[in-house]
Parts: sequence; structure tokens; C-alpha cells
Amino acid sequence: MEVAIGCGVEAMSRVGLGDNIKGAPGRPFPPGFPVEIPDQFTSAERIAH
Repeated sequence: MEVAIGCGVEAMSRVGLGDNIKGAPGRPFPPGFPVEIPDQFTSAERIAH
């Protein structure tokens, strides 16, 4: 294959950033939720290794 074309569409503009926040950032998960959610850099390092 000498040429490849890729495309995609993201529809993130329909809802503004922060529209779900009503006065405070809130918590995405309840306290004690049994899942570790690392930051983006840590996740990328784990995938790379």
C-alpha cells in the first residue's frame, strides 16, 4: 500500500465544556470506588511499555 487516507468526525461542539457543572466540579465516582484512574501521562507510559 503506497497511499492511505483516514478520516473521522468528533461531535464535541454540541455540549460546551463545563455544562454539566452546577457551581462545583463534583465527583465523577463515589468515594471508595474500586478503580484507579491515572492521569493521561501515566496511562500513555503504561501503554508504551
